[in-house]
Amino acid sequence: MSGDWLEETAERLRRDPLHPGMLVRSLCLAGRSVAQAAQKLGVGRGELEALVEGRGSVTPDLALRMEAAGWSTADLWMRKQAAYDLARERLRQAAAA
Repeated sequence: MSGDWLEETAERLRRDPLHPGMLVRSLCLAGRSVAQAAQKLGVGRGELEALVEGRGSVTPDLALRMEAAGWSTADLWMRKQAAYDLARERLRQAAAA
């Protein structure tokens, strides 16, 4: 693997990080339905479905619920959401300029 590729990938992810819901879908739902995962978290199916489809956001409450379920830490989920939101706002402002 070339160092250039790794640097380019890191820069692309900084500019346009994955929506946290994509990570939830690939890392946390393995072998579970959205309904089962929502029940485990104690949230509505619609809320979790919106997140994994990229329409919803990780809230502090949801981040803490994911942490309690063993899905990493609430801090990680909040950082992922903040990075995604910041990148989207950068793109929005750049398009408006």
